[in-house]
Amino acid sequence: MKKGLMILTAVSILFLVMGIVVATDINKLNMPNGWENSNDGVYRQVVKNIGSDGYFMNIQKLNDTIKNDFYNHPSSSTHIVDKGNNTFTFTDAKAGSFEVVEIDGEKYFVMFWTAYSNDGNVNEAYDFMMQFNNLNGFEPVEA
Repeated sequence: MKKGLMILTAVSILFLVMGIVVATDINKLNMPNGWENSNDGVYRQVVKNIGSDGYFMNIQKLNDTIKNDFYNHPSSSTHIVDKGNNTFTFTDAKAGSFEVVEIDGEKYFVMFWTAYSNDGNVNEAYDFMMQFNNLNGFEPVEA
């Protein structure tokens, strides 16, 4: 379980500190109502019923580290469910959903997540991801 938490924490930190330069401005994506943009590829929604941490959405170019950590060799403590149509949910110390979308011919890893791990939060994170796709005209693609 510690390995899965460490991987998710490392990826989350990577998203927060890494700048991303792309043709499409990922900081101007359409988000469901109530989401705030931190202008670094991270969006946030505070949800009162689960505390001030709320939900987060990270987006970055797909790379080998992400492929290994989420698709090829996830931690044994991370439970990943294939929801079909190239979308997935996960639970360990955190809960959320992830996918890959194509923007301007480049593949991007998109993850909606919260620090509160339970089935309701997994489903809500997945619903946010589906709303995000509808608002931006995205279709999940194979990693």
